[in-house]
Amino acid sequence: QNGQPFDNSTYTAFVNAVAGRGQCMAIPTPLSVAMAQYKTFRGDREFPVPYVKRSQASKSATLGDDVSEVLAEQFDAVMSLPGLFFMSQLTTIGGMMIDLNDDSDISLPLRDARYNLDIGVFYSEQMNPNAEAVANAFQEATWGRVQELPSFQQDFRYVWATFGDVDIKDVWPYYYESRERYYELRAIKTMVDPFDIFRTSFTIPALWRW
Repeated sequence: QNGQPFDNSTYTAFVNAVAGRGQCMAIPTPLSVAMAQYKTFRGDREFPVPYVKRSQASKSATLGDDVSEVLAEQFDAVMSLPGLFFMSQLTTIGGMMIDLNDDSDISLPLRDARYNLDIGVFYSEQMNPNAEAVANAFQEATWGRVQELPSFQQDFRYVWATFGDVDIKDVWPYYYESRERYYELRAIKTMVDPFDIFRTSFTIPALWRW
């Protein structure tokens, strides 16, 4: 404004809202995006390139420092892998509603989960022709370390965040907490769609399927 000395602190804030926070010089960010991030999220959590991503729920009441330590170590490790970008998000879910909700009449599983962990490994084959293979290997290594942690040793997955094998007859224990609930849903499916017309490899199957 008139009469005021030049001050570039706002511009610097826009730049800092992007640089080093989920972005890098290899993937430029428009100033308009930087301005939005300055007022909302400081950096995108994802990248405009292909990815391999996994999500897992935890019913543990508490998380130890080992979770953040493993993720921090993987962030450091990915820095030495050209063409790879790493994202992780640990969120709390449920809260006190876990003790208040009765999910006996609801088919949605994992209503009593307390934490959700997302891990995404993004890769650019323009920067590294072998990036996809490296990304898959890095994701496997990261997930292996996560599942060694006490809070995530039980493999609970969300039906809206599938990965890997999606043949429901093989993977249903990851997505539904009990055999009773799974077969109850199969019985309902058989009643409303007896010929199993509306199906994919992952949808709840009619009882006669196997």
